[in-house]
Amino acid sequence: MQNKICLYLLVLMLFCMILAGCGEKVPEEVEDTSLQDIKEKGYMVLGVNDSVPPLSFIDRNEQISGFDIELVQEIANRLGVELNFETVGQQDGITELENKNIDLLNGVIVSDEMKEKIEYSMNYLNNRYLYVIRRDSDISSIDGLSNIKIGMLEGVSNQLDSEKNVWMTNNEVVTFSSKQEALMELGLGKIDMVIMDEWFAKHINTQRPSEFKWLDEKIDSGAYSMAFNKNDILFKQEVDRIIGEMMNDGFIENLSRKWFGERVITQ
Repeated sequence: MQNKICLYLLVLMLFCMILAGCGEKVPEEVEDTSLQDIKEKGYMVLGVNDSVPPLSFIDRNEQISGFDIELVQEIANRLGVELNFETVGQQDGITELENKNIDLLNGVIVSDEMKEKIEYSMNYLNNRYLYVIRRDSDISSIDGLSNIKIGMLEGVSNQLDSEKNVWMTNNEVVTFSSKQEALMELGLGKIDMVIMDEWFAKHINTQRPSEFKWLDEKIDSGAYSMAFNKNDILFKQEVDRIIGEMMNDGFIENLSRKWFGERVITQ
């Protein structure tokens, strides 16, 4: 008899749970109007760090300029909207994107840990490091180097595997707060080599070809992309379509040659 009562109570509890579940409202999926919103307002806002030449910087005419600026301007043109700018720092750019104060962010290094916070566009620029030396240097390879001074930007060492890059322990590593400072010290002979982003090194070479060169070895380090709010999938997909179109019709390659002297794009 006691077993029957327990079974009855169990069935009653399950019945009540089913009734309660029927009364709950299933959350409706939020409609993605991101692309429509951009077209309706007639402009998109690019969050830009204006001190990263040649990607985005203030030129001698006090205008925002650079490879990324011309790239995103062409995306806006093909979307049929205007391009507005909002200056953001490297640290607060993602927050501004999450808060919808900007529509996209340029020059973002692709990172697995950030994929939970933002959406990335397709890659458009290689992010490899070159071993940059003075034009008159007799260094021919990174292999076997020891007891020289190697400069790099603050934070770069965190991206490199010291076991694969033994030069990090066999030589003195000097860190700098800017690429320009590191190159100046290299030019003055105070250091022997600089670990430099490929795109920046090649841009500098178009400006000052007689000063620097680089070794054949490269350090692969991901790629550059644009970032979007996690919910703006349709807008992101349309930008991807346009980037692919510009890859195919030669626009991005021509832009690459203008700013870097050669092709440094990802495809």
